[in-house]
Amino acid sequence: MGDTVPQGASEGTAAPSDEGRELEPSAVGALGGQAPRRSSGLLSTIVILSVVVAVTSGGFALSSALSERIQGAQVVGNDVRVHPLSGWVVTRRSFVAPGIDALTLSRGDGNLEILAAPVRGTPSGLLGLYVDRYLRSQAAQLSVSSTYTTVSLSSGLVGVRVSYVGTFPDRSAGVVEGQVTAVVSPGGTGVVFDGWSPRSLLQYAQTDVNQMIDGTQVF
Repeated sequence: MGDTVPQGASEGTAAPSDEGRELEPSAVGALGGQAPRRSSGLLSTIVILSVVVAVTSGGFALSSALSERIQGAQVVGNDVRVHPLSGWVVTRRSFVAPGIDALTLSRGDGNLEILAAPVRGTPSGLLGLYVDRYLRSQAAQLSVSSTYTTVSLSSGLVGVRVSYVGTFPDRSAGVVEGQVTAVVSPGGTGVVFDGWSPRSLLQYAQTDVNQMIDGTQVF
């Protein structure tokens, strides 16, 4: 499939690529190899991004599938607070190294995956990395909007967003429709939000997903 604009994606700035990104030399070399296949949720995504941001501290990778009731804000990493809406439950948590965490919230067919990690760079660079090194490596077929839109969170952070449609072997939903949003705080905390549902059903979860993204606090 070519890179076409999924229905409903608004026109904006050309979608980012890997070029011009501020990366550590060791990270550039590491990314030259094949990206690992995802074994559980966002786990391999965290592994990839932990290399990219040159996290030097060690740690054991741990991913746990669960379903827990939401009570107040959910902490992702050290500096991110997500406020789930009523009916959304935590279905997965993943940990790789200090400060590098992921959380998945779900309600019905709607899903919001949140990845937090220390980064050096811009929201567009982080977004391009996630799309190129994660989505493309995991998808059997993928179509990504050729432009991205700028979004502003209630906190004042400005991020970027793209839409996609694809088929992912590890997502048992057939064809998936999603939107990826990336922000980076002044303190260097990067957050990727991947909201997705089976194709044609994202519209029913989109309001909730956007509201939770908008209300996320990044310190």
